[in-house]
Amino acid sequence: MNSKINAKIGFAPLAVGLFLAACATSALAGAPPAEVREDALPHVCKAGPTPGAACTANSTTCDPGTCVVDFERGKTWTGVFTLIVDDTASAFDPNNRTRTAITGTLTLEVKYKGVADVISKTFLNMDGATLGDVLNSLSTVGPQLADSPVSVHEDQVVNFVNNSQMMSQFLFQSGDSTMAQALRNLLQTTGNPVITKVLKLQLFDHSPGSLLEPNAATVIRAKVRGAVVNP
Repeated sequence: MNSKINAKIGFAPLAVGLFLAACATSALAGAPPAEVREDALPHVCKAGPTPGAACTANSTTCDPGTCVVDFERGKTWTGVFTLIVDDTASAFDPNNRTRTAITGTLTLEVKYKGVADVISKTFLNMDGATLGDVLNSLSTVGPQLADSPVSVHEDQVVNFVNNSQMMSQFLFQSGDSTMAQALRNLLQTTGNPVITKVLKLQLFDHSPGSLLEPNAATVIRAKVRGAVVNP
């Protein structure tokens, strides 16, 4: 099922390439709230007696000005973030699918000053001290994405998107440094790219309980707007 959810989240201050919020109630319970991540970013005074001076989020240091996130000027960007979770990833040959794996693929399609890029990584759970343990973890335990303590699978993604109270947790936390660096290279910055707004979200549900083909992957697509925080 294709579910469209309009989500205007004022600030989802989570490091890009360091993707996805926890996808289930239990996962969210163990992940820092979005406002905690925002408060941890560098802040400076806007107006007040010391404009541009470093400040602590929610403090009165800048009064009568305000303490705001220290964004780099001229580095706003837009993109489409896609999460693909497949509980039954396997060989292309349908006659050779005796072993499956749970995979999570993160993709960011972004354009900046006329230059487009698609930044993507696929993740597996490779935990285990022996080969047998690793093979078992591939097929039974999904990969951990970002700062969620819980491994992701398709049902968790669906449950997460269908719970409106969780929407402010949706994007972007901590995780893959390769994707973050690729985005920095495109933006020509050494700062920390972050999501500032989620404009629209779509769910394509192919989880085991779906009425559609349950062996296909479940997909989330989100149109996002972002900026860069000074290091």
